[in-house]
Amino acid sequence: MRLEIQENDDVSIVTLHDSRLDVSVAVDFKARMRDWIDDGHEKIALNLGHVDYVDSSGLSSLVSVLKRLANTSKLVLFD
Repeated sequence: MRLEIQENDDVSIVTLHDSRLDVSVAVDFKARMRDWIDDGHEKIALNLGHVDYVDSSGLSSLVSVLKRLANTSKLVLFD
C-alpha cells in the first residue's frame, strides 16, 4: 500500500496511490490512519482519486477511520 501524506496548514491530505481499497490493503490502511489520528491529526482530506474499487473491507476501514476521529474532527473524501 502506498500512502502519501502532506500537511497543508491544519489539514492532512492523505493520498492513497493504490487502485484498490480492498482486503489486501484495508488492514494496513486502517492501522496507518489510526496511528496518524492518534498522533493528533484531526482534519483529514482523503484523496481517493487513484482508487477504482472499494470492497466491504475497504469500506469498513473508512468507517473505522471516521469513528476514530472525535466528533470535533473532520474527514473529507475526494478524488
